[in-house]
Amino acid sequence: MIGMTWAEIKSIIAPQHEPHYDLPVFHGHTEVRTGEGIDFVMHFILQSIFKIQSGEGRKVVLFALLGALMSGGLTIGMSAVDAIFLTEAGADRLPLIYVLTPLIMLLYIPMSTYLLARYGIDRLFDFTIAILVIGGVVLFGLLSGDFIEVNLIMLIGVKLYLNMWLYALYTLYWNFTDSYFDILDAKRLFSFFSGGSAFGAMIGGAMTAYLINYIDVHYLFLVWSGVSLVSAPLVIYTRGIANQIDMDETLDETQPGFFEQMRNLGRTLRSSRYVFLLSLIFFFTLAITLICEYQYMSIFSSWATEVAEEKLAADTAAAVTGATLETYSSRELAALFGRLNAYANALNLFINLFLFNRLIIWLGVRNMALIQPLAYI
Repeated sequence: MIGMTWAEIKSIIAPQHEPHYDLPVFHGHTEVRTGEGIDFVMHFILQSIFKIQSGEGRKVVLFALLGALMSGGLTIGMSAVDAIFLTEAGADRLPLIYVLTPLIMLLYIPMSTYLLARYGIDRLFDFTIAILVIGGVVLFGLLSGDFIEVNLIMLIGVKLYLNMWLYALYTLYWNFTDSYFDILDAKRLFSFFSGGSAFGAMIGGAMTAYLINYIDVHYLFLVWSGVSLVSAPLVIYTRGIANQIDMDETLDETQPGFFEQMRNLGRTLRSSRYVFLLSLIFFFTLAITLICEYQYMSIFSSWATEVAEEKLAADTAAAVTGATLETYSSRELAALFGRLNAYANALNLFINLFLFNRLIIWLGVRNMALIQPLAYI
């Protein structure tokens, strides 16, 4: 709840309505030319399946592509960091990361709120892209081991840095999108934008699994930096064709500060039983998720070590190439995380594009929030 915008919180509480779209109709036995038939099919797909209205297709695709680039780059970076962290620090250090991550976010949230209020979402987004580009190069230098010896404090810092962006980029992307789409349009197009992010994560995972056959893990940070750099001209072009919403005309006339947001959240939790129960569900779901993550990360780490030992023993040129057990282990983990991200987000892509809106209609937002806890059971 803390990482969500006020517009997103209202979209959960507000009742859902399925918008009505007028589609072209072919009457009787009127002869239809091939071009008109294709236009009709495309019009039907965009409006009925993806909920994209006439005239907004290019704008929507650009924002989805931007989400794909951000998500794809982050997937590559997370795969690399997780692989190096498990190899060098071990899964036993993960509980420390779980404890420190909320503290890092408590530092990030007021800083982000201040920068957003002072400079606006456009400049903050530009600043974020610059940090991602430079940060990828810095991570490459730090974790290559060529300039400074990799140590536990460095690994923890890098892991926390990536965890921060895992939550921050999601919020930042939706704040950026909210400034170009009103709340009704954002709700209507949510599944398409989420599908774009899933597509990016799928491609990022596939790229990781493929590239790791030719490069060491720390080079993936340069790939992440390159993907972030590519997103810069896309952002500039998108701004050029899309009109930003006048924030004075929206419901949120002012940007509350961090402490004001916390007070609003506290009042909402006290006054709304539904929001309170939903927050408890989110809390316990996250706790169970972290427990599951710790378990499978431990299993993956042990598996990668065994495979790395076998490959190192069979590598007769290891003494010449300088390959070590950690090199093989980190590569195996990076490839595994890449494949898992590709498979999982392929499923997410299908669900977001073809099932999400229909599930919202059939089950409602409140029941949808119970799907993940029920899946764990």
